[in-house]
Amino acid sequence: MDAGSPRTDLCDLSTTGVSAVFDSVTGGYVFSTDDPDEIPSGIYTFVITASAGGGSVSADSTFSLHLKDPCDDATKVTLVTQAQTSG
Repeated sequence: MDAGSPRTDLCDLSTTGVSAVFDSVTGGYVFSTDDPDEIPSGIYTFVITASAGGGSVSADSTFSLHLKDPCDDATKVTLVTQAQTSG
């Protein structure tokens, strides 16, 4: 998680009303919450880093997830797409 996100620990989080797990083998990520006090609305920026050759080559990819207050906006979630570069 990017340091500018409302929380920086969403990759492995388990508290009452919140579940978030990142599987580093499959790359899967599952997140759910019904507790706006634990997970405040805001834009969460995920930074994914892949490496090869024992870490001699790496590349970052980012995406932003905008969690909205359901009392303010019925759409609740917006996935913000960003252009990615290779290399």
